[in-house]
Order: sequence, then C-alpha cells, then structure tokens
Amino acid sequence: MDCFFLRGVQQQAVGAVRRAALLLDLWADYRASLQATGGSGRLLALLDSVFADPLVTARRVSERLDVTPRSARQNIDRLIDAGILTEITGRQRDRMYIARDIVAIINRDA
Repeated sequence: MDCFFLRGVQQQAVGAVRRAALLLDLWADYRASLQATGGSGRLLALLDSVFADPLVTARRVSERLDVTPRSARQNIDRLIDAGILTEITGRQRDRMYIARDIVAIINRDA
C-alpha cells in the first residue's frame, strides 16, 4: 500500500515539474515576442501578472501595475493582439480576459 501511495506522489511531482517547465518555456516565448515588438516595462509586468493569475480585468491590471484604467486597457489590448489574452464575456463593460494557453498547461494531465 505504501508503494502505491508513493508512486502516486511521484507521478504528481513529475507532472508538476513538466507543467512548470512548459509554463517557463511559454513565459520566455511570450516575453521574447513582446520585447521584439518594443514591449514596455509595464507590458512585461502585466505578462508576469498574467502568469500569476491568468484571469484578468482592466480594474485589476490598473491596481496591480498602478496605471490608469486607459493604460491598463491598452496593455490588455497589446496582449490580445499578441494572442496571449482572449476576451471571454462578450460585454462592452466589465470585461474579463483569460490566458487560455496558460490555463491549458495548468489543467493538463501529468
């Protein structure tokens, strides 16, 4: 019984390491792409924030980055244009955005 439990723990750990490596690779790819197109420090900070919380609103971005709501929306739009974020509400106000690739890696099986 102990061996069965330990194998389960090992499989979970191996899966977590794989997902972490995939997330790091994705982060590096996104960061390089944004830097190549002249991404600002605030935009790169938003990218980092998206990896911590892949569900985004303009209000949260404004608070986290200490920028105006307009600046937050502009940076969100840059991540949408880069294919990193997708708007998911279909509304004109109080929109929410998700980083689908990040969520897919987090939710994938080991």
